[in-house]
Amino acid sequence: MKITATKITDLSDAYLAIESTMRSGFTAKCSLDQLYRWEHSPSRTQLFWIHMMNIPTKVSVHLVRHAAVGQQHFVMSNRADRGGAGDNQVTRNSPVNHRMLLNAQHLIDMSRKRLCYQASKETRDVMLEIQKAVEGIDNDLANYMVPNCVYRGGYCCEPKPCGQYNIKRYDPTAITKKISIKDQESKIHRCKKHHKDFTGSICPECEDEDSDTLVAYHEGRENK
Repeated sequence: MKITATKITDLSDAYLAIESTMRSGFTAKCSLDQLYRWEHSPSRTQLFWIHMMNIPTKVSVHLVRHAAVGQQHFVMSNRADRGGAGDNQVTRNSPVNHRMLLNAQHLIDMSRKRLCYQASKETRDVMLEIQKAVEGIDNDLANYMVPNCVYRGGYCCEPKPCGQYNIKRYDPTAITKKISIKDQESKIHRCKKHHKDFTGSICPECEDEDSDTLVAYHEGRENK
């Protein structure tokens, strides 16, 4: 197996895209790291050829599944009339050459699924090699090619966690409630109303709220 990566565009193409959306006089100054972290449309100006030689057919099939989001995949045929072994000889492990034309956002999204430990081991191995190849030409992008649990900040949404990472189960409703500033302010308001003369270290009526903000309020502001 051999995998190579070639970058077709550069940061100047992203600047052109950004400046096209702004009024005259604006000059884009972002870095590639910022471009990939933001994940807005200009990241899609960064185009790559990924060439994979002698990878298993089953891995090629896994990668082709991502083509629905605009990638272009070119896979060596196994048809007998095209020089291949033919239907009676080809298996899921038969080696093929596979070339992908895709952008930076495609690689970030593909990595989220194919670097996951619940992906096929062979596919994950190929994705790791793709990441290494990209690292050699765009280290900033390689840093953002991570499995989904890392991308989501420690939350796993797979049916069964892999056990390789210390993760939490993905629950968007609970996360939204936990990080909502408006919701936290509402909780503190209730504490102020119900516990004006509270002097303990943890409010017994709020200890089930699971909120560091509430504890900080009762230990700090309320006791002043």
